[in-house]
Amino acid sequence: MLKLLFHPMCQYRKNILVTLCIFMLLPIAGCSTASRSPSPSVGTEPKTAEEIVKIEKTTSVDQNDNQQKARHHFSMGQVYSMEGDSNQAIEEYKLALMHDPDSAVVHTRLAGEYVKKGLLTLAVEQCKIATDLDPKYIDARLLLAGLYSTTKLVVEALEEYDKVLKIDPKNEEAFVFKGSLLLEEGRATESIAVLKKLLNNDSEYFLGYYYIGRAYQKLGQKKLAIDSFKKALEIKPSFSQAALILGLMYEEDKKIKEALKVYEQLYENAADLQAVARLSQLYIERDQYDKALKYLLVIKNSDPENLNALVKIGLIYVEKKMLTEAADIFKTILEKNKDSDKVRFYLGSIYEEQKKFDAAIDEFSKIATSSTVYVDANIHMAHLNKLMGKPEEALKVIDAALAHNDQVYQFYVFKASLHEELKELTLAVKTLESAREIFPKDEKIAYYLGSLYDKLGKQEQAIGLMKAILQLNPNNVQALNYVGYTYAVLGKNLEEAEKFLKKAIQLKPNDGYVLDSYGFMSLVKGNIKQATLNLEKAVLLRPGEGIIVEHLGDAYLRSNLKNKALRKYEDAAKLYDDKGEKEKIEKKISDLKGELQNP
Repeated sequence: MLKLLFHPMCQYRKNILVTLCIFMLLPIAGCSTASRSPSPSVGTEPKTAEEIVKIEKTTSVDQNDNQQKARHHFSMGQVYSMEGDSNQAIEEYKLALMHDPDSAVVHTRLAGEYVKKGLLTLAVEQCKIATDLDPKYIDARLLLAGLYSTTKLVVEALEEYDKVLKIDPKNEEAFVFKGSLLLEEGRATESIAVLKKLLNNDSEYFLGYYYIGRAYQKLGQKKLAIDSFKKALEIKPSFSQAALILGLMYEEDKKIKEALKVYEQLYENAADLQAVARLSQLYIERDQYDKALKYLLVIKNSDPENLNALVKIGLIYVEKKMLTEAADIFKTILEKNKDSDKVRFYLGSIYEEQKKFDAAIDEFSKIATSSTVYVDANIHMAHLNKLMGKPEEALKVIDAALAHNDQVYQFYVFKASLHEELKELTLAVKTLESAREIFPKDEKIAYYLGSLYDKLGKQEQAIGLMKAILQLNPNNVQALNYVGYTYAVLGKNLEEAEKFLKKAIQLKPNDGYVLDSYGFMSLVKGNIKQATLNLEKAVLLRPGEGIIVEHLGDAYLRSNLKNKALRKYEDAAKLYDDKGEKEKIEKKISDLKGELQNP
């Protein structure tokens, strides 16, 4: 992939032949020094075909003169070529050859137009005619070599490059093209040898260092590759491809500081947008959003249609709590691409955070059912309806989503939670029982269903479900904790309860709920000291849980530390919201105060 993205002659490698044709677009005042055929070009090139016609009409010439007619059609061909009209250029070059069939230059220009049309066989024929007419005509040989290279005739291509170098031992194009072809063919060592000859002729030729760097990279000689790319940049600081590959090599080696320096220098020297893109991404990955934003805005200003950059700008605005600006960016994107579901989800989330719930729901509702964020969008819609005091609307959203796709477990869980909040425990259980039929191995659904059984007083069913979870996953801490704690509350199977809770503590030694369960079980078994130690630790970890604080009060009371027990009961009373729990703890407080007053 790097080879395609960062080739310094991208035009050459993506379309080697069109690049070589550039040679033939240049004005030629006279014939090549090696050419036997005079160039049929005019001294001053007109800019348009109309100008040429005007010149022809005002110039007193013998229209029967073949050379003059050849020059005329050649000039017309040049103009059409530069205007991008290959069909007309081909016709003009053919007419020029009717009057001057021995011009290697015209045959080569005609070959170049055939290349632009994709007529490679015809292009090869014209190049061969040109090289037969003038064996020392370098442009024709370079183009022919490019044609051979493109059609995978590597041996023939290399032979042509060698012929050029025999004619002109210092021809830079031939060295570069030959070296790059050898590199593409996996002959990196040979490529290096060729390119070193180039650099012996011209030690300041930046492309030579670039390709040698690519060859060293191919051979795994990273240091030599880096040194070569650095030398290329020393000669030409604006050489994008060398800088980009050097930066990526530093990234691969986790030398991010060096990579950033390379990209920043390239941006300063060439305003290269690929360097800007890398800078923005590296700064995003390091949470340096202000610096990332600086470069993303450069991309936005250079390419307002770059939606990827706009999305990143929007997300950075979200991170910086610039929600209005983020919303404006996402709305701009949606104006250009209304089917961008993720962007619509981001916009809906912004409205949600701004408490614009109706606007958020409107955006979420537009997300396609095939979208990867469809599930989250529906959960958000249902949640927002619930926050707005519309639980029935929330249920409608989830039911509609389930009608579309009943294989999403999150929908069942959320629907059950809505029924639970509405005190419709039987419906919540029914929802999760349906889900269990579809997802029999889903631990979250099974645990939630078990907790609902517990609330309905069906502890045996709950324990059975928790043990089913443990058969699937013996290390499910929540299930271990539930079974152990419930046995302790029921005052039975205490040895089994201890086994479950010890394993839970091994898996999560700093879980306040597990420590509370273990402490409570110890209290039931009469191990007051162990119970107190575990419950004190549990309260430190979960100081806002009334039941845990109450359990510690129970442990203190069993140790006859009545004043400490009273304080814990009073603390627990402040934490309870449930009316029944509050009444129970207040009775304990009242009874204990009575004992303290009447010892």
